Amino acid sequence: MEADKFLVSRYFGPTSLGFYSLAAKIASIPRVISSELVARVAMPMFAKMQNDREKLRRTYQTVETGMICVAGGIAVTVAILAYPTVHFILGAKWAPVVGFLFILPFSEAIRSVTIVGGELFYACDRPHFRFYLNILRFVTLLIAAWFLGQRYGGIGIAVAVLVSNMAVIPYYYWAMKRTMGQKEVAQFATATGTV
Repeated sequence: MEADKFLVSRYFGPTSLGFYSLAAKIASIPRVISSELVARVAMPMFAKMQNDREKLRRTYQTVETGMICVAGGIAVTVAILAYPTVHFILGAKWAPVVGFLFILPFSEAIRSVTIVGGELFYACDRPHFRFYLNILRFVTLLIAAWFLGQRYGGIGIAVAVLVSNMAVIPYYYWAMKRTMGQKEVAQFATATGTV
């Protein structure tokens, strides 16, 4: 989704866009390392298991747990290393990037999990769930960006991106329940602390 960059550019100018874009590129590391690599393998794997719901549930839960751990760990690492990395490697003139790097990696970590879940929706012939998830994320982003961006500038837009990714979590687990079965997904979501 590039709507956040468009909003930063439109309302806060090219300098803010440069800081935001660099931070977004760095923050996307959790998503690129974890979900995009896993997603390439996950869809065909899930498609083979779609008729064995129990095996599909177990496999998906294992993949999602791994995604949460890897993407979350990378997000925490990026946030912790934001200040020293920016100041010692890029220099003090890039200091505004640090604020974005405390927020955007966590948004990307959440998105990593929903990307892999989207592959499950495709594999189980339910692509409309992923479509609606993206529509919900986009609408939430626009609303949150309007409120937060006016008050907090580019950081407000970054928070709006995080809010939009968090806002889809209830829908995501509802769609998972519809795709794989009620009880197991609810138990897993509770056990992992995502709901």
